[in-house]
Amino acid sequence: MPQTPAQQHKIEKVINNFKEGDLKTSHDRKVTNRKQAIAIALSEADASQPPEQRASQKEKNKSAPTIVTGNKKTRSKS
Repeated sequence: MPQTPAQQHKIEKVINNFKEGDLKTSHDRKVTNRKQAIAIALSEADASQPPEQRASQKEKNKSAPTIVTGNKKTRSKS
């Protein structure tokens, strides 16, 4: 999947952080797995999904109303 120059730059930055040993997870643990580093890079660059799929996913999430029952929130299935 082609990426924009900004996405490519962000991915390169994250991968370089991984190679230097500076990349951390959201729980402040050092990332030691290359595949995890790639997943983080794609996620931060917002390049993990094609734009049309991302848009349809946002639309899908908006269409399902939230139902509150007791302490739990659930989405109705449409």
